[in-house]
Amino acid sequence: MNRIIECLEFIKKFQDDPERMRNIRSSLDHDLKYMTSEEMIDLFKKEYYIDYMDLPIEHIVYFVALTEYIYNLNKIEPPEWVNKEIYIIPTLTYTNATEKLCEIMKSSEKFKELKLESAIPEFVKRNYVICDVMSAV
Repeated sequence: MNRIIECLEFIKKFQDDPERMRNIRSSLDHDLKYMTSEEMIDLFKKEYYIDYMDLPIEHIVYFVALTEYIYNLNKIEPPEWVNKEIYIIPTLTYTNATEKLCEIMKSSEKFKELKLESAIPEFVKRNYVICDVMSAV
């Protein structure tokens, strides 16, 4: 089974468990560490996500933005499907970890501003504020 489909099926099963969601992303990061650029491009070239639109949009957007990020990292034009409007979160969304930190911080708006300033453009253009992907790579 394709690694992306494995991840999507895992998310479908455990989508309400933030710890498992972090683990699946970390696991994918780990796998990407051992792939060549060509293998990464090949893995992310297909639009698998259209069949998983019943999942919360931030999970789908994560993979779509990661696709564009990997293509851009390798200086290759991303597939046109990454620009579809269905892959944009309607409102600016921060990761669960950022939201949890903001709950305990008094100056959470400033923290969110800093996160937004350092966020990865491929994610921000889809209204998802993520500052680190492929950290294991």
